[in-house]
Amino acid sequence: MTANRCFRVLLSGALMLAVLAGASLRASAQSGTATSPGPKWEENQQGPMAVGDQDQTRDRTRDQTPAQIRDLIRDRIRNSQNLTVAERTTMEANLEACLRSGVTDPELEAVFPGSGKARQISTQTMLQLQTHLRGMAQEGLPVEPVLAKVREAQMKGVPDAGLAQVCERFEQHVREAKRIMTQAKADGIQPAPDAGRERQMIREMAQQMWRGTAPGDVDGLRTRAHDRLRTRMCTMEDLVAASETATRLREEGVEAHRAMRITGEALRQGYGAQEMRRLQYMMVYRHREGRAVKGLVDDFEHCLGAGMDSGHMYQYMMQHGWMGPGDVQGPGGSRPIDDQGRGRGTPGGGTGKGPGSGGPKRGQ
Repeated sequence: MTANRCFRVLLSGALMLAVLAGASLRASAQSGTATSPGPKWEENQQGPMAVGDQDQTRDRTRDQTPAQIRDLIRDRIRNSQNLTVAERTTMEANLEACLRSGVTDPELEAVFPGSGKARQISTQTMLQLQTHLRGMAQEGLPVEPVLAKVREAQMKGVPDAGLAQVCERFEQHVREAKRIMTQAKADGIQPAPDAGRERQMIREMAQQMWRGTAPGDVDGLRTRAHDRLRTRMCTMEDLVAASETATRLREEGVEAHRAMRITGEALRQGYGAQEMRRLQYMMVYRHREGRAVKGLVDDFEHCLGAGMDSGHMYQYMMQHGWMGPGDVQGPGGSRPIDDQGRGRGTPGGGTGKGPGSGGPKRGQ
């Protein structure tokens, strides 16, 4: 009897433990589902290609090495169900040609099949864009600005025909910028400090043309820079900053011919990248003060006509309310005006330092 009672107690205990173990497993599974979503969780929650998914995919691509980007794009080409054998072969050849020419920009994936885009572009448009980029890369032209502009247009929903036009137009601007900078170097203008900065300058100048500054006007600035070489050094940084300043003046409502005349004369008289960017800051300052741009341009043109060096120009402009003392030298030695010229179309900007960038040296 005692043995049977003991057996029943043990059996009841075992059953209770089994029930508790089962409950614990169910709770763990539910918790794991909530905290560890599967590969389709985001799609199930927000639908295919939910808002933000494109940016997340692009960010993941940016974190990858050139070899990983190459493998990713190659796999997408090979796995695409919408390509013929000939199209797949052509795309693989285009990819390899771009890579051999040194193109490692993650945005390259924008013109190949795959996910993470605002929308899928047609095969023929992809091939057309790839042909343009392949040709540019093989000529040593920077393709990154074209890729960025195509990606921007794609994210805005521009149709395929528009994407091709964007590519062709910006490619032309890159070619014009390269031509002008090549001629400037032949003129004796001090080139960029390294190949990376030169490519960035080409991108900046091309972006200025995209914003409406005519290539002929930029070439006119190059001529003024060449005139300056008779008395002092001029750098490519000075030329690009002058072009950016003229572009911003025109965007502020100054007539194009006047904007080019003022910046060209400033460049000829020896004003460098630093002075050009300070003029850009004065444009920002006048917005804070609610003043018209015409007065600013009139006063700056007066400084040029009087032959003022940079120090006297700053003093004059400050006296006329276009700058404040804190705008020349900020707390901790930082100067907000030194950051001008790094806005629209000028990623990273320039240092504004070095020979030719310190402004006029009259009377010294």
